[in-house]
Amino acid sequence: MLRAMFSGQSGLKNFQTQLDVIGNNISNVNTVGYKTSRVTFQNTLSQTLSESRGASGQFGGTNAIQVGLGSKIASIDKIMTQGSLQNTGNKTDMAIKGEGFFVLSDGLSKYFSRAGNFTLDSEGHFVNPSSGMKLQGWNAKVTDTGKRYIDSNEPIQDITISPNLVMEARETTFLNLSDNLNSDVGIKETTMTIKSSSGDVVPVKFTFERIMSEQYKDRIVYRWHAEPVDPDKNYELLGGSNYGEVELDEVGNVLRWSNYPGHVVRANAANDFNSSFPAGSRIDLGKNGIDWPLRAYGDISVSDSNGSPVTLLSQDDDDGSGTIDASDRPDILIYRDATNPNQVTIQVSDNAGTTYTGTITTDGTFYDLNRLFAQGVTLDDGAGNKITLKNLILDSGISESVALLPVGQANALSVELYQSSSDDKTEWGLDGIYMTDTKGELIPKYQDEDNRLQLTDGTNQRDVKFLGGISLKDSQNNEIFYDPRDIAFSVDATGNVTITLKVEESGTLKTVTFTDADGNSASADTVEEFNSKMESGWKSADGKYTISGLSVIEANATDTFVNTTTNTSGETSEAGTVRYVAAKKIIQTPVSGELRLIDTENSQNYKIAEYENPNVVISTKVYDSLGNDYDINIKYSKISDNTWYWKAETVDGQPLYKITEDGTTTSDPAEGVIAFDGKGQYLTSRWRLDSVGYVDYNTSDNDNGSIGFWFDPASTGASPNERVAPASVAAAGPVKVNLNMYDLTQFAAPNSVNIADQDGNAKGVLQNFTINDLGEVLGIFSNGKSDLIAQVAVAKFTNPGGLIDMGNSLFTQSENSGIAKIGSFGEEGAGTLISGALEMSNVDLSEEFTKMITAQRGFQAAARVITTSDQILTELVNLKR
Repeated sequence: MLRAMFSGQSGLKNFQTQLDVIGNNISNVNTVGYKTSRVTFQNTLSQTLSESRGASGQFGGTNAIQVGLGSKIASIDKIMTQGSLQNTGNKTDMAIKGEGFFVLSDGLSKYFSRAGNFTLDSEGHFVNPSSGMKLQGWNAKVTDTGKRYIDSNEPIQDITISPNLVMEARETTFLNLSDNLNSDVGIKETTMTIKSSSGDVVPVKFTFERIMSEQYKDRIVYRWHAEPVDPDKNYELLGGSNYGEVELDEVGNVLRWSNYPGHVVRANAANDFNSSFPAGSRIDLGKNGIDWPLRAYGDISVSDSNGSPVTLLSQDDDDGSGTIDASDRPDILIYRDATNPNQVTIQVSDNAGTTYTGTITTDGTFYDLNRLFAQGVTLDDGAGNKITLKNLILDSGISESVALLPVGQANALSVELYQSSSDDKTEWGLDGIYMTDTKGELIPKYQDEDNRLQLTDGTNQRDVKFLGGISLKDSQNNEIFYDPRDIAFSVDATGNVTITLKVEESGTLKTVTFTDADGNSASADTVEEFNSKMESGWKSADGKYTISGLSVIEANATDTFVNTTTNTSGETSEAGTVRYVAAKKIIQTPVSGELRLIDTENSQNYKIAEYENPNVVISTKVYDSLGNDYDINIKYSKISDNTWYWKAETVDGQPLYKITEDGTTTSDPAEGVIAFDGKGQYLTSRWRLDSVGYVDYNTSDNDNGSIGFWFDPASTGASPNERVAPASVAAAGPVKVNLNMYDLTQFAAPNSVNIADQDGNAKGVLQNFTINDLGEVLGIFSNGKSDLIAQVAVAKFTNPGGLIDMGNSLFTQSENSGIAKIGSFGEEGAGTLISGALEMSNVDLSEEFTKMITAQRGFQAAARVITTSDQILTELVNLKR
């Protein structure tokens, strides 16, 4: 018998099997989770007709001569590749993206499937719709505090979604805050360029510092500071006008702009400070090569233990009368201990001559010194009587961290209270930014004496009002620099006027005088003569300079000047003189609307300070143990770079209360300071604001920022929710909430801070559920909360192709599949779960059709082998006929 006939027969059998597999694949092309199969073939044994022979001598080697005996099935493999996903929108449909399998149970055995077309039965189980087998996983457990969790170490069980599932009411114990606080908020530093009277371009920089004192915590108030950018130029802003406060509303409109009332600091002539007085009422600290200006301002107050104001007495004989009395300017003596520079001693005398002294310990900086002054420094007379000095602010003009020099009492800094008691409003009530230069408009600011330059018509007296600026020229008609901050007028008993200026000659200041306007020392100078002299040019006494440009206005031509020699207040060397400062208003500051700074000489030249609201408010609900909800706000307000103040309060602004780090509840407001590092990351929230609005960085004194807030809804009037009557929630007890701010950042990006998580809730009944990619079933309750109620398990095999197909889209494990590893989605390559979708069959029809064609052709060819063999056998039989 021909061997080819049997080979053809084996081929027919194998190709028939392949067609069976292809047919099965095609029939399951729409079966959910179906995995296609393939057939592989191998040849059978071959008959050897001649053995192979190796090369030998002159003969080469020959191959074996073999005849194959047909083919057989090598394997039928399951191809476990990912099927495509199809969205169904049905929340109980699930698909696996990965290599895992759903686990189902009939109560006795476990089965595995990729088909996720589950339905819910009447008991809330996820079931296979054809077999009724139940989906396996873990149902959530509930702790004593009501928190739900999954223990995946427990054996898997039937997942149950009970429609009557209840979330019990739970008290809020923490709030987790996350996301970003915008670092780029507040008023931006603003520089405005103006021109001086002499035509020089002068940039003036405005900086703004947030004030967080108790009265300003809930308002947007900044301390502004204006200064020329180039300190080398001979321009200076008037001392009392370049500090002040500005208050804005939420959108940046100016509610209030004010200048600080001035208290001028002057150096005691006997100390070692390098005094430059009266140049702009400044002193310089000139020791050790340091040359920093120092200013003092603030609403200084001195009061006794009853809060009554205390009148101070001078430490110096200012008027040279030989007696220190009320006619001398009161002053405050400040000095640092020569051996302990962090100790600063303050000394004053009251009007009875009693000396009070106090010593405070600082960290050596102005910042700390000012902080203590703001809190109030207690001084003692040694007999138990105490007074309190408050609100003195020293400023180096450079940095808050600049320290005072360590000097002893002999070199003490004398802060002289220099505000005029008779005319404080006109003296300090500047309405803009004023600058002094050589051609400044002469205005009556900073007069040295209480008695001003006056005119008389023989009966009545009036203050002199000047118009215009002083022009000073030399004999070559060149404009000459004079010190605009040091102009003195004096009038002798006859009524002759003398003007004294300080002019720089060869690097030093020289006094130049202009006297006797009418040239007749025997008669008084009249207004007409004074103005005429100023118009035509008034020669100095030495004939080297000419002054002009100034005129007296709002006076009669025949009015004469009042004798000033009777003026006794002021410095001894200046008795009988009246001092003026030549200054010009250069910038109009805003009184309402946007923060617009306007050049007084050119209204088209203005600058609007950029502003963005520094406040952020986050609203949320917290719950007591009975599930009553309370609306609270957490407010953040930027103080300075990387530093924010926060506080918790009710929606109507009533404060909540502080919880200390050891858990103690206090009656203080719940507030603190949160800081970020230079990379925008959380640094600390343990700081706080002290009573005067400075940040208290000391965290070792157990007086730090609150760690959260608390309130007692049962206390009458204490419930932060007006809808909840205290009597009805008496059993709930105090609510204590910790605030976790570790996840907050501070970048120059929009505010996005929010409550990421909290553990409190009202009672809720399950309304719906969702399933996430980890297979977690999240219940949505009637209280608006969602919580974990179950988790779908996933099985993974070492060789999923070794699973035994049980029909109904189910598999069981075999010896060759390995043992099922039960775990959670997302772990160890188990894949993720897609809810509302199904995995389609991975059968490729084009591939199946191709295989079908090749199988058909193979079958036909094998049949032809049999036919041909049969014909040959027929021919063979016919040979003997």
